[in-house]
Amino acid sequence: HNYITVLMNIINACHLINHTDEIFEYLTKIRSIPQKSLISKREYLDVKVFADTINIELALDIVKGEFKKGMLLIPEIDARFEEFGGKMNKYQESVLYFNLSVICFGAGEYSFALKWLNTLLNDKDIEMMQELYCFSKILNLIIHFEIGNDELLPDIVRSTHRFLEQRKKLYRFESIFLVFIKKISNYPDEKDLKKFYSELKTELEQLAQDPFERRAFDYFDFISWTDSKIKKIPFAEIVQAKVRNEK
Repeated sequence: HNYITVLMNIINACHLINHTDEIFEYLTKIRSIPQKSLISKREYLDVKVFADTINIELALDIVKGEFKKGMLLIPEIDARFEEFGGKMNKYQESVLYFNLSVICFGAGEYSFALKWLNTLLNDKDIEMMQELYCFSKILNLIIHFEIGNDELLPDIVRSTHRFLEQRKKLYRFESIFLVFIKKISNYPDEKDLKKFYSELKTELEQLAQDPFERRAFDYFDFISWTDSKIKKIPFAEIVQAKVRNEK
């Protein structure tokens, strides 16, 4: 258990200094740990290794814009859910659902993105994790934007607006997104919509310079999403182009 903790800390350090290629080396080390402990402890370690490493791998695919690569992990994840169902702690499980939703979203598989996100939002315990719940609600709205579900969208816009307005906001990001929702709630024409997306992107780029506010962008690349709406280019292509430019 201590060895896994040390390796996880190294992985976090690699992430913070942007040595992402080294992360897979440590994920392999964790996954290859021989199970020599008692049965009860072995099961605990099996669950921990699966949940922690798969979440890291999905998060890396998200950051790199390799969403289709992340989709290839889903059959293994489904099989492990059957094996470990109910044995993961609530945080591990909720983050996994969220990551899977973002992976599917980036791959353009919006119905699957909604499936994972609805599983998360329908769990009453998620409301206790207020930060994750908040960004799950916002992601839900974004997915419905992409689907263009004209029948459900007005209700989802109102619901998300009401939720953000009543919530004790932790981030200025929430207030900015709330203003954006107010602007689009009257369903403006294409020209106005592009203008609103451009204004949102400018504000988000300024916000991303704040070390505290950057936390919001750890959940989802909102800037790349607004850019994709402005340029009418798939979200995955925008993220991948950004990664290439950063390199």
